[in-house]
Amino acid sequence: MWAIRQQLEVVGLGHFWGEVDLDGIASEIERLRCGLSSAESQPDPDSECRAWDLLVAATLVDNWRGEFDRALRGFDRIIERATERGDHQPVLQALGVSGMIWRLRGDDDRALADFDRAMALAEAHGSVADEVYLRLMRIAGGDFPDGVTLEADLERCRRVAAESDDDRLRAHVDLAEGWGLAATGRSEEAVARIDSVVPVLDSPIERAMNELRVAEIVAADGRVDEARARAGAALETFAKWRARYWSARAMVLLAGLDGDNSTRQVRGLLAELPADIAYVRLVDPTGSLSIELDGPCAARRDGQPILFLTRHAEAALRLVIDAGADGITVDELAAILWPGADPARIGQRVRTMLWQVRSALGTDAWRLARRRSTVTFNTVGCEVVGTVDRSSIVAMFSR
Repeated sequence: MWAIRQQLEVVGLGHFWGEVDLDGIASEIERLRCGLSSAESQPDPDSECRAWDLLVAATLVDNWRGEFDRALRGFDRIIERATERGDHQPVLQALGVSGMIWRLRGDDDRALADFDRAMALAEAHGSVADEVYLRLMRIAGGDFPDGVTLEADLERCRRVAAESDDDRLRAHVDLAEGWGLAATGRSEEAVARIDSVVPVLDSPIERAMNELRVAEIVAADGRVDEARARAGAALETFAKWRARYWSARAMVLLAGLDGDNSTRQVRGLLAELPADIAYVRLVDPTGSLSIELDGPCAARRDGQPILFLTRHAEAALRLVIDAGADGITVDELAAILWPGADPARIGQRVRTMLWQVRSALGTDAWRLARRRSTVTFNTVGCEVVGTVDRSSIVAMFSR
């Protein structure tokens, strides 16, 4: 968000920050752009520079408004014009943000292509800080293939941050560390790390975004009341600023916490929002999901096997679904999956295993819910095949 504030100062609209919401800021930028185009029949260098600054401001604001189509068109124009001028800095920055948008839309190939292109520019023409911020964007978007790659990226960022006097850079490295911890199932450490950084962030929207991500972490860990409080507070900020995507994400989480995981009902919350795949992916699965209680794989999407990181995650999914609407307790799962294990280590093992299930399910991850000591799976809209009971699933796991 600091980039928006900085760009608003450049175009003379810095006084709007905090006084009006993002829609109001966007309208004022558009008014200035229309006035500039109507007043200048013969463009001169000053007006071209002004038009460029307004384009950058409008695009950054559109991204945070959740107007992703408009934002991507703006980033494409920025990339085209900056490339023509040999100005690499705007290009790598635009590619980094557009990569995050493509991640939200589920187009991982396009996201990776944008990130890779941006990283190549940063290494060839940018600064070390540029490279770090791009790595942090990738981590924030969940763009890392495995824990080893994640740790290598984080270590690179830590080294640079330790040598830097940029407080903002160090704060974002700490945030990325928290997101990485969450992605590997270390939820308590993740929450502590993110919570330690959020108060120093100077943007209310950025603070709310991280508060929502913490809410998602603690919700996955079964801490429903805490998740509801955090998500509700974040939603108030998003609504005030008109940050549509993050408002939608908070609403979907709150609906799920209240026991309303029906796709139809949750989709109703999004009726007034942009018809963008990023929003649809918050509530609708990608492709048809089927669960096989007794097949060679536990789940398929569009007929293709879904791969799970461990046998424990695959068996847990079958056990939870076989338990029906009432679900299965954490103690029951632990007794089956880790018989005789040290009780002190069970909690972390369960959290990691649930993360593995959600990670494999992708956009269907919302179906798996932990509420205090019980784990359930919402099967509305997906096919469950097979007739085996718990003892058969346990026997298959124990082979």
